[in-house]
This record gives sequence, C-alpha cells and structure tokens, in this order.
Amino acid sequence: MEKATLVFIGILLFSTFAQILAYKELCKNDSDCEKICGKEMVSSCLYNVRCVCIPREPLTNQQACFDHCKSIGEIVSLWTPHNNKCYCRKPLM
Repeated sequence: MEKATLVFIGILLFSTFAQILAYKELCKNDSDCEKICGKEMVSSCLYNVRCVCIPREPLTNQQACFDHCKSIGEIVSLWTPHNNKCYCRKPLM
C-alpha cells in the first residue's frame, strides 16, 4: 500500500512539474514575445521574464477587456481606464 501511494505521489509531482516548466514563457526582449502574442497584439517583455500581450485597438470598458481575455483563453491581469489598456495573463493550473 505504501509503495502504491509513493508511486501515485511521484507521478502526480512529475506531471505537475512538467506543466509548471511549460507555463514559464521566458523572454529577453520584446521580439521574443512576438511569436507568442501574434501580429494582432503589441507584445512587450515584462521584467525579462514574462510576455505581456496588449491588443492594438483600445478596449473602451472593463467588460470588453474581460471578453477579450476570455476569447484568447486567459484572465484579466489589469485594466487601466485612463488609457484603455488591457493586460491578460494565463490562468494558474
């Protein structure tokens, strides 16, 4: 029984670790993020670690920001009303 438990925990940890490694999208400059964000987004590398994708067209309200992030499979990280910028991020596992 103990062996089965240890095997189960080992498989669970291994599968989770692989997903966490795949989640990290490291970038060194803005051009690294272009392939992740695509051409319809303005991409920027945040703190040389994570890519941030910003839509080119302004989003006029908070609901439009939520809808945009949901359409690309992400969640809202930040919406700034003074300049209509919407920042999305990938959800946690």
